[in-house]
Amino acid sequence: GGFGGYSIAVSRCQTAATSAGLGGLWVPWLSINTTNTTIHARDRIPNARYVLLNGRVIAYNKTDLLDGTIQYPIVINEFGQLIPGGGGKVWTGTASNGLATGIDCKGWMTSSINYTGTQGLKSTTSAWTDSGPTVCASLSSLYCFEK
Repeated sequence: GGFGGYSIAVSRCQTAATSAGLGGLWVPWLSINTTNTTIHARDRIPNARYVLLNGRVIAYNKTDLLDGTIQYPIVINEFGQLIPGGGGKVWTGTASNGLATGIDCKGWMTSSINYTGTQGLKSTTSAWTDSGPTVCASLSSLYCFEK
């Protein structure tokens, strides 16, 4: 969870997309709620149809994305390939309504076992974005959305 904050996550998403030959701007599905910064993941993405790189639709618009379920789990990487083992857990800091949970490894700045961050699972339930808190020392992925 201590990967350096929101701006580093943005950079990681854009770098992954660029290395895969994808155009556009890419942002993480990631929220922060600290004393100085509040970022809600839902405010960082457009209201659009959300489609995996293999063509599968996960949601038809932002309302559909935030209604508690998605059509297909996000198990495809930036190269359009199936993530082995389903991909595991994903840092989000985001509740099913797209708002910050406030559980974000101190703004994604610490990997201490004394702090937690909200994670999502590769699931079609609301757990895709909020399966509860996990210690910040855990290794997890990021979801990246085209902006």
